[in-house]
Amino acid sequence: MESQPPQSSQPGRSKQPVWITILVLIGAAVGAWLKQSGGGAAAQQTTAPPIEPAPVPPPAVRESPPLLPTASVSNDSLTKAIRSKAEEVNVEGGGRIVKMLPDDTEGLRHQRMLVAVAGGGTVLIAHNIDVATRVIAREGDAIAFKGIYIWNDRGGVVHWTHRDLSGRHPAGWVKVNGVTFQ
Repeated sequence: MESQPPQSSQPGRSKQPVWITILVLIGAAVGAWLKQSGGGAAAQQTTAPPIEPAPVPPPAVRESPPLLPTASVSNDSLTKAIRSKAEEVNVEGGGRIVKMLPDDTEGLRHQRMLVAVAGGGTVLIAHNIDVATRVIAREGDAIAFKGIYIWNDRGGVVHWTHRDLSGRHPAGWVKVNGVTFQ
């Protein structure tokens, strides 16, 4: 016996799955909603202004202050200490920061800056940040300093650039951009 498909209760009408009818109704509802709200994404694309990248400002030009020493800072004591390979000598001087080095964190913490001084040499400024405030500076800044110099074959180190809490050394300092750090 052959089986035949079930007959529709209404002649001339085929049976459709219910889910197709539901999808058609949802599609019609979404289409009506888009039409009522302004045409959907296609209409929004034609009315929205084009997105352009934000303009990139030109890099800031920083004028470099003159290389110290100036009328207010002399490198005489520093130059004399470097030439004589002195150790533990009070010096005052200035120059330009050529490299901000990582802090020395062994023992008392020191902020370290490599400074080019008049005459072509460099000195390391070791500024104690456990006693004094951190120097706000960057490479290229003019710097003046007062502290204790110790010669080495790389140009030397200036430390005690802060107040001496025990009174054994004269107070030192670092000056950058008109601000004194002790």
